[in-house]
Amino acid sequence: MTLDDKPNGLAFVGELEDAAPEAKNAFLAKVAFELTIRGRDTYEPGTSGVSEPNRLRALNEVMHRLTKRMFKRISGNDDLNETEFWKALTEISDCGGCLADLVASAEAASPLIKSK
Repeated sequence: MTLDDKPNGLAFVGELEDAAPEAKNAFLAKVAFELTIRGRDTYEPGTSGVSEPNRLRALNEVMHRLTKRMFKRISGNDDLNETEFWKALTEISDCGGCLADLVASAEAASPLIKSK
């Protein structure tokens, strides 16, 4: 499964490309926030253990790339193409078993970039 397999696939990317810088930053922050919540599903309840280490590792990698992108945007050094960035995140997520987490997080954040 890829992000393209979902209804509207990467449709939000076009809106993200056209969004104001503040909306882009808010979108990235919201996706990151949502991913941290979903990462908690990998914890073993009542212990310090992790039941899905591969998924948690993939979530961490996605978070790393998202927060790096946020930092680059804020620093004025963002030179990445939106489509390529999100396709790369999709691939990492799919291989790591957290694609559903990325899709749900992007869907939760999408109202921040919807055309008014």
